[in-house]
Amino acid sequence: MPPSILKTGWSTGAVAVVDALGVKRLRESRQPADIAQRVREAARTAMHLQNGYLTQVAGHQYPYHSHPLAMDFAALSDTVIVAASVPIETEEPDPQLLSDMVWRTALSLGYLVRRATQADPPLAYRGAIALGRLWRDDYEPPDFPVIQGPAVELALIEYEQAKGAFIHVVNPPDPFESSPWFGYPLLSKMFLNWKVPLKGSCSPQERKVLTPFFDLLPTTDEGQRMIAGFDQATRAKRDYNRHTMRFISHCEVAET
Repeated sequence: MPPSILKTGWSTGAVAVVDALGVKRLRESRQPADIAQRVREAARTAMHLQNGYLTQVAGHQYPYHSHPLAMDFAALSDTVIVAASVPIETEEPDPQLLSDMVWRTALSLGYLVRRATQADPPLAYRGAIALGRLWRDDYEPPDFPVIQGPAVELALIEYEQAKGAFIHVVNPPDPFESSPWFGYPLLSKMFLNWKVPLKGSCSPQERKVLTPFFDLLPTTDEGQRMIAGFDQATRAKRDYNRHTMRFISHCEVAET
């Protein structure tokens, strides 16, 4: 959707903020330009593959088709921000609308993770997806949007809290998978329930966590490269590696 169609004002959507684990260690042996290129390639892949997937399923009527959808991407160092929103402002958004925004955001993140874990060196992302109201302004390239509001603030607070490569939904709608997009077989397992270890928490908190294998079998060559990438990228912190690989093993079982 061309940015010029979107109007300045309040919207409803999902905001994801994710960062790559272990980048400080990588900078000891890699040039910043090398790391930036890996982040850029992963983000670009996410954008292209999501657009391609949306084109394939375009025959499925989007329930809020009368409202233009905004998809925004930004990167700061190894941190990537993805936001999906529609210009609907309400105090209590329809769960189906929120579910759809989660789906679109998660699709981008899934492809981001897939490319990043197979890079050289591999990058493993952790972060948070927050739902709710956000404010964005209209813009014309090469300018950029300014996005702010409660959903943005919540994502920024939560994205570094996971002790491992987990991308989790902070405040999921109820019912969570009410969007018709979740009905597609390849996407029906996009999220798994998992107890995520969080900083400052005595016990893990159950969250909806994005699985990296939502439309890919872990037993494929690509799936095995991703698993090896998760292991290598999180190895610097033993507890992070242990938490991450336990979840990856759970994903492998869930997908078989």
